Amino acid sequence: MGKKLDKPIGNTVDGYTGWRDTADEAEMGIIGVMFKDEVWADWVTDHVNADLFQNRDNAQLLGILQQMRRDGFHTDLTSVGVRLKELGFEISEGELRDMQWWCSAPSLTPDYYAFVRKAGLRTRAYDIARGLVDDLAETDRETAKILEKRIDELARVVNQIESGSDYKEVWRNFKDALRAAWARCQDVRHYTTELVGLPTPFRRLNELTGGLQPKRVTVLGGDTSAGKTAMVCQIILANPGAVIGIVSPDMNAQDYVLRLLSLKAGVTSFELQQGAKSPVAVSDDEFRRVGEIASQLEAEPIFINDTPSLDIKDLERGARRLATRHGLHLLVVDYLQKLRDKSEKHDRLAQEVGSIANRLHALSKELNCHLLVVSQFRRRERRDSPPTLSDLKESGEIENAVDHVLLLWKSDKSDVANLNMAKQRHGPSGKFNLWWNKDKTRFEEPDARVEDKDL
Repeated sequence: MGKKLDKPIGNTVDGYTGWRDTADEAEMGIIGVMFKDEVWADWVTDHVNADLFQNRDNAQLLGILQQMRRDGFHTDLTSVGVRLKELGFEISEGELRDMQWWCSAPSLTPDYYAFVRKAGLRTRAYDIARGLVDDLAETDRETAKILEKRIDELARVVNQIESGSDYKEVWRNFKDALRAAWARCQDVRHYTTELVGLPTPFRRLNELTGGLQPKRVTVLGGDTSAGKTAMVCQIILANPGAVIGIVSPDMNAQDYVLRLLSLKAGVTSFELQQGAKSPVAVSDDEFRRVGEIASQLEAEPIFINDTPSLDIKDLERGARRLATRHGLHLLVVDYLQKLRDKSEKHDRLAQEVGSIANRLHALSKELNCHLLVVSQFRRRERRDSPPTLSDLKESGEIENAVDHVLLLWKSDKSDVANLNMAKQRHGPSGKFNLWWNKDKTRFEEPDARVEDKDL
């Protein structure tokens, strides 16, 4: 038998029924806006604490709606109805339709929440104080600890009421953090492979990073046509079976897939897209071989979002939805300067890029995946000289927000390239050479003649 989600009604509790009844109407208004207005629905998802709702059915329903939006789903009537039935709730189409009319003025949502929040905190303070009075009847040592805890809780609520912001515990006990960190070291110690993260095709890079580890962000910067996308594609192909999301506002999905296919097959995408009579086309036998490789790649759990000028909030929603449905090991953004942050007005492009970089870092921690972000260099007058961190567009904002910064430089005068780990938050920096195989448009490990050569 399915669970019953009752239509929200006012609660009555001795001593403070008045504000609970009135808050119930405001709670319904907040829930109604989730069906009615996309902008205000996002605001509710980001700012409203459902735990402060008086009516527990209201709190439960809002929590479900907020999680749907965080996972990348719209909260229209159809989607919500399907989700509630999946969770085992019995609710009619008529009840769902009524919900969207609970809010008559979406712009009043902050006012609704201000009232709900105040009522919720007053109720919480009342409950703590009532428990405090009951505990005063006892005098043993254990009760003294309970009283101390209740007084601390009451102080937090008073602070929330006075400050106007919801309290979040920001101090973490050192002992707990140390135990968690040491447990992670012990887990890594028992790994059966040399790397603790996702491998790259480059031995020296693996030695510097230990692999691309979850909850970290790597920025790969380079000049135009330096081979940044080729390097990213090689890293993707080095991780068969890993769930990988590719965000490519600059290149459509078909072209990106062709880059992956051509790298895997050892030919160029240009050769694959020529007619059979063209002098630069691959042979019939070679074309059939590439077709077999394409069939093998079909099984890879790789997903591509090629929306132009993608907003960071849409990227976050899509990534959460992908992680919920399939899990996520690696998220690639190619490239950073093509993303937009439409949620805030930024005076300078550097501020917008910095805001996006910080949100990407938070996303990597939330989804427990590695983020590999491609970034352009600013226009350099001397491309024949090695780049520095300051050559990244909006370099200061990016550098502060990420864990690793890789600078890729390929001289126009030779096929030797240099990859510089210019910043590493968790290990050593260092640089090393690679060989650019222009016939196959890929980077390869150098032989002894190239490895230590100065460009």
